[in-house]
Amino acid sequence: MFANIALLLTFAVYVALISFSKIKPPGGDYAVGYAWSFLFLGLALFVTSLLATIAIGWNNGFAWAPGQGIGQKLLIGTGWLTFCAATLACASYRGGLPDEFPFWMRWIFQNNGIIWWPLLTLVPVLLLANPNLAPALSPAKLQLFMKIAFSLNLVFCLALFWMYKRVQARQLAERIEVDDQYPDWDERNRVACIADSTAQELWFAGHSEKTGVRRNAFVKVTSGAEWHADLTRVLSAEQDYWEVYPFAALYSIDFPAGFEEALEQSIRRLAGQIQEKNTGQSFQISKEKDGLNICKLVEALDKWFFDAQPDFRPAMRELRAALAEASPEFFQKEREAVEAWLQAHP
Repeated sequence: MFANIALLLTFAVYVALISFSKIKPPGGDYAVGYAWSFLFLGLALFVTSLLATIAIGWNNGFAWAPGQGIGQKLLIGTGWLTFCAATLACASYRGGLPDEFPFWMRWIFQNNGIIWWPLLTLVPVLLLANPNLAPALSPAKLQLFMKIAFSLNLVFCLALFWMYKRVQARQLAERIEVDDQYPDWDERNRVACIADSTAQELWFAGHSEKTGVRRNAFVKVTSGAEWHADLTRVLSAEQDYWEVYPFAALYSIDFPAGFEEALEQSIRRLAGQIQEKNTGQSFQISKEKDGLNICKLVEALDKWFFDAQPDFRPAMRELRAALAEASPEFFQKEREAVEAWLQAHP
């Protein structure tokens, strides 16, 4: 009796999934409700079908399954999981699969797989729980149908997973190749105010969230014959010198002679510009987006210059004083980082 109640609920969820699969996915805020509806139906399918599986197993309905004890339970559990996954997959892809997927997989989705594919499992399970509904059907044939249904679900789920991993790997390789050659529009425009090409590449190397872009920018910065001089020149400029800080913190490089002195002067220059409320476009953009990379400056000092000459502590005290005078909405993390560094280096 309990098995039939659980199966009835499972069939109700199955019908709801058929209706859901006919709804065109909405955009905007309605997409959130659409996603939650699908999540609720998926959870309902898992719960009701699990209850039906447990009830049938309790009545020895799966005694014919190979194995004994835990092994047999794991086998039945795998069949249950693959049934749920295959059903939800059929309900998810209303528009079908991309052309690169095998024809047989696309055929399932394009020919109302959500309607007939779950029935390959649900009908034998219903007969397994109620043998009197089809007395002419021998137990051996019914068990064969169940084995075929479980096998089809397993093959379908594994094939779907394998193909998606292949597609993801191909798309990732293509994206990395494109990123190496063409940084995206947003990143190019965020640094449009930087006229110096070295400073621009330093920004990409220190800020881009894409591994390919960072790697490409690092190679460009360090590949020129005069790259050491370019690095010191950017560090000594009036604008964009703070782009050197994340570069120094993130990468293991040989710093040119005089780099420490230029770095100290850049800290004093930064403190002066913060106190003067510098209005340069590049300065303002970096202040709002990246905090002028002051946290990265602290990382670089701890990573490379803890025993260096000159002594960075006086310059860092000037920076702390400048940050203390800045508006409260800016530099909260930066104040904490500088204060922590000074306390660690009294």
